[in-house]
Amino acid sequence: MNSCDVLAEIISKNPQIASLRFFLFSTSTKLQDRYNYTTSDSAALIDEAIILKKKLGVRFWHALLTLFTRTSSVDEDLVRHALYHQANTKYQYMEADVAFNFCMSDHSTPTAINSKVVMLDGGTRHIPLLDFKVSSDQKNLKIAVAVIKALNLKGHLIDSGKSYHFIGTNLVSESELVDILAKFSLLAPISDSAWASHQIIERSASLRISPRNGNHPLVVHSVI
Repeated sequence: MNSCDVLAEIISKNPQIASLRFFLFSTSTKLQDRYNYTTSDSAALIDEAIILKKKLGVRFWHALLTLFTRTSSVDEDLVRHALYHQANTKYQYMEADVAFNFCMSDHSTPTAINSKVVMLDGGTRHIPLLDFKVSSDQKNLKIAVAVIKALNLKGHLIDSGKSYHFIGTNLVSESELVDILAKFSLLAPISDSAWASHQIIERSASLRISPRNGNHPLVVHSVI
């Protein structure tokens, strides 16, 4: 069972869904792609943060902000860039009866499923989506399952190739989704708290569903 099969299950379980929302996303969101270093000190800080990131196994911004707390060096421009959010704009709505085939297509551009679904009555609901930070192994699988149960969610844990994704099968409101994401962010470093923060800004959540290395992400555990 892969991530597209999970979407098919959600559609079958919720026949009132009219369409699902997908979008093509860019992976070029690194600081180096959008920021011109104004001083040699800035460049040195970034280089040091990259080294610390690899040493600690954390995100770049976690490493950089950690450096700010350890030294007297603070770059206000870099602090502002830490708040950068790349808004999702290129949404593509697919009717429920063709969403599975679209999901299974050979996408040349990375493609994500968005939590927001449109109902037959014109209203909207959300699919609970979560992105874990821990690597996908048997020990961490138990931790991820415990998180899902603690959040009182039902659905499927998926091995993304690096960590775990979760796709819930019971639809929720926007406010309920935001609450779930906020609670999930409290569980860092198990959860990807930075991902959760960006989803809260969007008021929806997104996860990659396109194949990685030719294979769709597979379900490794179900919480029912």
